[in-house]
Amino acid sequence: MLDRHTPDDPWVLGDHARIVQSLSNLIGNAAKFTPVAGRISVRTEARLASTEVRVIDNGPGMPPH
Repeated sequence: MLDRHTPDDPWVLGDHARIVQSLSNLIGNAAKFTPVAGRISVRTEARLASTEVRVIDNGPGMPPH
């Protein structure tokens, strides 16, 4: 399941293609490693001078280094 939480309609200044590519990579990796019945959540939050984007999943995660 994919949830999207964007309550404050954030605005981002940058190269559109690279932003889309980055978000696609993050969401694609989450989908690849999340179990079939898993959950992926995409959240954004507008900050004073930036926008925070979080992709959260319940996959195995990365091992500590």
